[in-house]
Amino acid sequence: MNVGIMLAVAALKAGVSSVRVNKIVQELLKQGLEISLDKIREYLQKAKEEVSAVLTDQSLKKMNVPEDKRAYIREEIMELIQKIRIDEELVYECQYDAGSLEKFLLKKYCKQKKNRVEYEGEIQKILLEMSKKAISLAKEEKGFIENILIHIESSEKEQTEQLREIRTKQDEILDKVHESKQVIESEQKKRLPDRTEKYRKKWNENMFLNNFDEDDEAAGVNITLQELYEQPVYRWKDNEKDSFNLMERLKKHTQGDDPNRRMLLILGQPGMGKSTMITWFINQFQSESSTEKKEILVYRFTDIEIGWNEEGKKVEVIADKILKYLNMEKEELSGKILILDGFDEVAVGNNRGEILNQLYHEWLQDTRIQDFSLFITCRENYVDNLLRLKFPYITLQPWNEGKIEKFCRKYEALAGTEVSEEAICKMKKMKDILGIPLILYMTLALKITVGDESSVTEVYDQIFNLEGGIYERCLAREVSQQWDNEHRIVKFKEQIHQFSREIAMWMFENNPNQAAISKEEYEKIRDKIFDKDGSIDKIQKGDVLIGNYFQIVPYYDGINTEELRFVHRSIYEYFVAETISSEISELISDMSDATQEKLAGVLGYRMKSGKIDQTISQYMRTKVDNLTARFNEEKKCQFYVWMEQTVGKMMDAGMLYYTGRNINEYKNVIEKEIKCFVNLLDVLRLFLDYSDRKYIMQDINQEQKYFYICHLVDTDFRDLSKTYLRGVDLKVANLREADLREADLREADLREADLIVANLSGADLSGADLSGANLKGANLIVADLSGADLIVANLKGANLSGADLSGANLKGANLKGANLKGANLIGVNLSGADLSGANLIGTDLIVADLRGADLSGANLIGTDLIVAN
Repeated sequence: MNVGIMLAVAALKAGVSSVRVNKIVQELLKQGLEISLDKIREYLQKAKEEVSAVLTDQSLKKMNVPEDKRAYIREEIMELIQKIRIDEELVYECQYDAGSLEKFLLKKYCKQKKNRVEYEGEIQKILLEMSKKAISLAKEEKGFIENILIHIESSEKEQTEQLREIRTKQDEILDKVHESKQVIESEQKKRLPDRTEKYRKKWNENMFLNNFDEDDEAAGVNITLQELYEQPVYRWKDNEKDSFNLMERLKKHTQGDDPNRRMLLILGQPGMGKSTMITWFINQFQSESSTEKKEILVYRFTDIEIGWNEEGKKVEVIADKILKYLNMEKEELSGKILILDGFDEVAVGNNRGEILNQLYHEWLQDTRIQDFSLFITCRENYVDNLLRLKFPYITLQPWNEGKIEKFCRKYEALAGTEVSEEAICKMKKMKDILGIPLILYMTLALKITVGDESSVTEVYDQIFNLEGGIYERCLAREVSQQWDNEHRIVKFKEQIHQFSREIAMWMFENNPNQAAISKEEYEKIRDKIFDKDGSIDKIQKGDVLIGNYFQIVPYYDGINTEELRFVHRSIYEYFVAETISSEISELISDMSDATQEKLAGVLGYRMKSGKIDQTISQYMRTKVDNLTARFNEEKKCQFYVWMEQTVGKMMDAGMLYYTGRNINEYKNVIEKEIKCFVNLLDVLRLFLDYSDRKYIMQDINQEQKYFYICHLVDTDFRDLSKTYLRGVDLKVANLREADLREADLREADLREADLIVANLSGADLSGADLSGANLKGANLIVADLSGADLIVANLKGANLSGADLSGANLKGANLKGANLKGANLIGVNLSGADLSGANLIGTDLIVADLRGADLSGANLIGTDLIVAN
């Protein structure tokens, strides 16, 4: 019996690979050993029961697992074990250590649950017990080999020799595991998931709409990225003028060892070329012989699976978590250029700036790290208050008229096509849109005719139009090769467009960070769409979607992988917006009770898992603009009322009630309810502009609002801007980092609420009770706090510039370092308040009560203290 078989049997004994019993038996038979199959199976079944005993009520009771949680936890553990194969290889990789195996299983479980884990402590205990049992059995408990040998029909002498050989090899493998620990760790260091080579290769690859098969008679001209690329325009920090020397700027951050220049944040709109710029930089930087060679490492933030949703709130551990995931020590960053792409693609709440500053502090200012550079890319407007960043940033800009014309002429020459003067003139007039490289390239490659004032969404509408868009261009070539039936082209276009919609929505609901879909899932969607048409047989469907479709419509990436992606994230976001908007449009023309319930079903189903981000919201706004443009003002106002009533019904019955689905189909139903609620707030804001109202949710039951808002505590979704919350009971609520801009919070009960770093700019808090509330660092610029009760509230470092605090009660409040520049403090009670270091320039303190207030170091220039006490 060789060592591999021995470990396989040990794994079987642990009760986790019983399907391999016959294989093991066959291996034993090959060695000429006659055995009793029933006896071995009986022995292994006993071992399975031994491990399963960990999940019995008696065992769970000993581990202090509450009775009401046991059934759920048992089901969760069993589902995990079914999905993860625990065999000898896994045991070996975990170095026969129960703690390592438990951590592996827990990590897989957290990933399976998308880091939304209930009863984590109890599950961790159970996994540890199961790991101990499995490892113990895998190490061959005394008597196991002897027990197996009893049922092998051989002589006593042969058994003794076999037993001696097995024990010798068992000792050898355990020694090998112990000795190889350092080797394993060393190998892990080398297996960094580095994307540098992938980015580098794109430089010489064909552009996705100019990537033709040279044997195709209808082929166009292939154009590589290197041939067409134009260096981006950028602005340094908050400069108002464009700069054109990007490579020189980047080199400044790779040369020397000035900590102030070690880190650079690169911002830009979707499609502006942030990721493409990385490809250009790698090739240019590494090709210059005069440049000192440095190792460049490139990762996407979505590659770094550190639980951003949870750990993003614990900023101080982010830097260490990233290094640990990449198997690197701080010292190993020396002499390297590290590029982290797509910071906007991970959800970290409202503290992106804080995380970036922490990376700067942990890595860039550490003297153990020498000659190191860090570049981070992120979409524009995703990092609040850029002035607080402790390191420099640049923002990529749309091309100006000269750059647009140059790019058009270059494409014209390379593609052998003609771009008219009139078309170029229109493009230059639309520089804010067509100055975005991705949009301009697609417009030229597909010969899209743009209007005088088209938006990004409207350009995408034309690109993905069923008449004359990308489908016409891509399908015509293939159909000309295989079929003469023109009608088939129309069918394929419609189905492909629907396929694009459905895979985008799957990504939105299941994998919005990576915006990717597995082969298994996209094939399900493909089959469902194409099987509706009986005239398309299985072979043709396969040819279209596998043999031709991915090559013909190459705005998908991932052709040769097990997952599918759109070639650019903004295309995925467009299809999400296009799908949701179209489904609303189909129902909104007939604003009846029946269609309202249908819409509630659509919104509940579509909004339950994903998150409408800034780009999706921007695309949807254009869609809503176009939808409402054909109606008069009265009907536009009715739209909003009808939409709000729909949301009210959903909140009363449950967000998912009108989907008509069985509740068993929805795991983590509370989480889905909250996500749906947050997304609906965004949808209502889109329609608010067409109504005569100032706030959303004005007619919705306050108790229902309180229920949903209080459940936002454990989410990163805190956008409550422009929400009607007058008089709502939110005492002790966790609204940390919440976006409450321009919200109506008049007379709201916010006693002892957590509003740390919340954005309340322009909010109406008149008459609100904020006594004991924590408003540390909150943004209260031009907020209305007249008559508000702020007794002993913490306003340390809060920005109250231009706020109306007339008649407010700030007795005993902490205003240390607060900005009260230009605030109205007429008649305010500041007795006993701490105003040390506060900025009171230009404030009005007429008849204010300042008895016992600490004004040490306060800036009182221009302050009116008439009749102040």
